[in-house]
Amino acid sequence: MELLDSKVSQGSQDYTLTQLYSTAYEYTSRAVKQTLRHKLRVTIKSDSYAAQCFARISIYSPEERKWNNLASIEHGLMQTAPGMCHRPSAPTKFDYQDDINELLRLADLILA
Repeated sequence: MELLDSKVSQGSQDYTLTQLYSTAYEYTSRAVKQTLRHKLRVTIKSDSYAAQCFARISIYSPEERKWNNLASIEHGLMQTAPGMCHRPSAPTKFDYQDDINELLRLADLILA
């Protein structure tokens, strides 16, 4: 998987990490090998209210020209801390790393 873009944006009471990835999977069908390329988007929100936090990974559909949800982590199971907007310093991608890894693992299981 290749990381194309990564940013952390601040809202009034939240921080949201967005990352874009490019990935390729090889499939063999009737002795014909194909490589399918996908664009994936990881979105993780740390809100001051825990119930409004979320972590999800989406796949881009060029036919539909939209992002479709591929997998998510319930806010109660997320490792990213809620309320990061109340910290004295802005979060970095390392504050989100455990959930990033889990979402990429789930996407790999689904697409492989």
